[in-house]
Amino acid sequence: QSLEKRILFRVLRGWREQASSQKYLRNLYSHFRHQTETRMLQNAFQNLRWRADYCAGLQDTMLAVVRDKERATVKAVLTVWRDRLDNILAARFYVHILTVRTARQWHRFVVRKNLQRQTDAQNEALAIRHHNLSLCRVVISSLRTEVTVARHATEAQSEAVQQVRPTVEGQGRLRGDSKDN
Repeated sequence: QSLEKRILFRVLRGWREQASSQKYLRNLYSHFRHQTETRMLQNAFQNLRWRADYCAGLQDTMLAVVRDKERATVKAVLTVWRDRLDNILAARFYVHILTVRTARQWHRFVVRKNLQRQTDAQNEALAIRHHNLSLCRVVISSLRTEVTVARHATEAQSEAVQQVRPTVEGQGRLRGDSKDN
């Protein structure tokens, strides 16, 4: 009986160890499986997020291209419409348009003439001022020349008097006249 008990204990201990190692392996497998599934799920969501962002970027680009094309189309259509409308209006109101155009040209002509007259008046005033200044310069120059000539004449006359005086004084001394007398 003791041998049977020992064998039974050994079998039970082996079975318990086997069961606990099986349980440990199952727990370990479950843990790793949970981590792997979590990573796979995170990676899947990350890929979904990236793809969604990429698709959103492509959609934004596509919307911008479509908007630009629509604008270009609308602009082209409006240009054609405006040209046709201009042609219709030109055909209906040619005389009126011609009158308006002529009036504008006449107004521009009048404005240009007025500006030309103002410019001519300013230029004439400047020319008169310049002429007057030139005359003043000529007059001042002649006055200076006249003053210089008069000064030179006075200086020449005083030099002549100075030259004549010593000879006259010298003759008076010879006769016996002196300044002291």
